Amino acid sequence: MIIKANCRLIDLGVLATMLSLYIKALSTIFPVTVLLLLLSSNAERTNHSQEPKNLSDLTVLQTNISHREQKQNLVVAAVNSEKEAVKAVLTLHFKALTEKNLTVLMDTIHPKSPYFAYIKTSQQQLFAKVDIKHELKKIDVVSLSNNKAIVRVAQTSTVIRVRDEGFYGSSQAVGLYTFLKYQGKWKMFDYQIEEFKSL
Repeated sequence: MIIKANCRLIDLGVLATMLSLYIKALSTIFPVTVLLLLLSSNAERTNHSQEPKNLSDLTVLQTNISHREQKQNLVVAAVNSEKEAVKAVLTLHFKALTEKNLTVLMDTIHPKSPYFAYIKTSQQQLFAKVDIKHELKKIDVVSLSNNKAIVRVAQTSTVIRVRDEGFYGSSQAVGLYTFLKYQGKWKMFDYQIEEFKSL
């Protein structure tokens, strides 16, 4: 059915469809608008409670924020410092392996590690038979607490020269190193191989 209104022809079917869409749009927009208004008024109330009423309040608020930020920065700095300390021990360990420095190598190992004696004996024998270049490819501190750190390490060991008839092959490995604190310093306590590949 078509009616004439304001000198225009309007199809009632089209008008009904448009009206239906308009009502749907309103029913969607209205709740969202109300929600936004409620949130903004709540945010204003929250912001007003934080707003200083005078210069003294402003100074206290700035001091509180400043102390909070300083504490957060100190915590982040302390964590980063511990991570760097663990990485430094790993770097020293691999350097000592390459340079065949048994004293430095054993200083990176926790004296109560179940592998302490084995590492000392086996590395002493290995140093006499083969030259190996040990390289750290990637260090990822997986977890860190006050006295324990777990680090995932990707490493390569490249045989440079062999003085023995035994077989010594180059390799790539990924493993988890566990570090414990000993007399305030990080020491390697355990090692677990996750991936190993002969080269």
